[in-house]
Amino acid sequence: IKLYEKNVKFVLFVWRFIRKFWLRFRRRINPKTTIIDLFATFLLLSYTKFTYISLIILSPTNVYTYNNVSNENGIIRALLYDGSLDYFEDTHKSIAILALFVLVFIVIPPPFLLLFYQFRWFQKILTCFRLSSHTLAMFVNAFQSGYKDGREG
Repeated sequence: IKLYEKNVKFVLFVWRFIRKFWLRFRRRINPKTTIIDLFATFLLLSYTKFTYISLIILSPTNVYTYNNVSNENGIIRALLYDGSLDYFEDTHKSIAILALFVLVFIVIPPPFLLLFYQFRWFQKILTCFRLSSHTLAMFVNAFQSGYKDGREG
């Protein structure tokens, strides 16, 4: 115990104060609900950006050319913001697969979950896939609690 030998009482005093504060803070929070609220806030803030970027990546545009190399009409389907990338060819294919993955697993499920979670048939479907749990109910309540008037229980 060399800490006491070097006469650092101020450090010990500060440490005791921080420790008391930390213990009180830990008693007041529930880590499970804090993590769920954090995830719900992250989803709420980033949902529009995920949707916008994924849809922009998957949106084609027609590029008109004067030479008829591509086809008889002189029209090439390309990526919306970069006409040099052919639509679903080479480089764009890997980016588009990632955008489809984001749409299917990040963008589409939360609205369905929030819209249909209140119905019994949807909760039965979730139990069939072993997805109905207390954590999922807390996640849905993190979004819907602002719209409840307190009479639902």
